[in-house]
Parts: sequence; C-alpha cells; structure tokens
Amino acid sequence: MHLGLPIPQAVDAIDRILVDFPPVPEVLAGLGGLPGQRYGEPVLVGQGWEASLRPRPFGGEEITLAPCLRPEAGRYPVEALAAGADRLGTELARRHGDPCSMEADSSGAVRRLLRAGRTGVLVSTAGGRLSVSIDALDNQL
Repeated sequence: MHLGLPIPQAVDAIDRILVDFPPVPEVLAGLGGLPGQRYGEPVLVGQGWEASLRPRPFGGEEITLAPCLRPEAGRYPVEALAAGADRLGTELARRHGDPCSMEADSSGAVRRLLRAGRTGVLVSTAGGRLSVSIDALDNQL
C-alpha cells in the first residue's frame, strides 16, 4: 500500500489540528492540499491523499484524512490496510495515550478510537480505505 501522506506527516498534521486549532484547510494546504471534489463533495486533495470537512448539524465539523487513495482498480488487501491502521494508530497512541475503544469486524475492517481531550480521533479501515476522523468524542462513541 502506498501512503501519499507518510505516517509521521499525517500524525504531525493531526497533532497540529488538535493542539494549535488553526483553520484545518490552512494545515492541509501546508501539506500541498488543493481544493477539489470527490463524489460531488468538496475535498482537499494532495499528492496521493485527500481530506474532507463535513459540518455537523449542531456545530463543529468532522475532519476525515485519508493518507492514501484507493487504487484505481479494486481495493487494497485487508492485511495492508490493517498494517497501515496499526502503524498510524500506534503512533497516535504514543502521543495521546491508549485507545478508549478498539474493534474489528468480519470483513477485516478495524477501528481504533483515541481520546484527545474532548475530541475523538478514529483510525479506521472501513469502506476499504485507511482514514482518520477527528470529531467530538461524543459523536464517535
């Protein structure tokens, strides 16, 4: 699996969003993200990665960062996705503490939820892609 956004860069961007609270597009633009669209939704697209911002109905927003794009033909092997999620989740746990929730399903998708104050950081392989979602912890439990 090719990561367009290497794990250390992804974790640094996540930490900057969590700690410094700059505008998210500013952080992602610093990584080379440009405005674009995927499936009719606005996204920021970098070299081999993408991120989306979805407003929540009652305030706030969900930020989803996919450090690698789906291959043009098919999906990444479940094992490769799980390995990427493990590396990313382990590095985030090293910085933010042990996960408050971990799960896997019969399709091989894994989810690891970490707490950063009142914010949840969810590393997931659901839908055949590696992603990190940042949102209020209550929205992710």
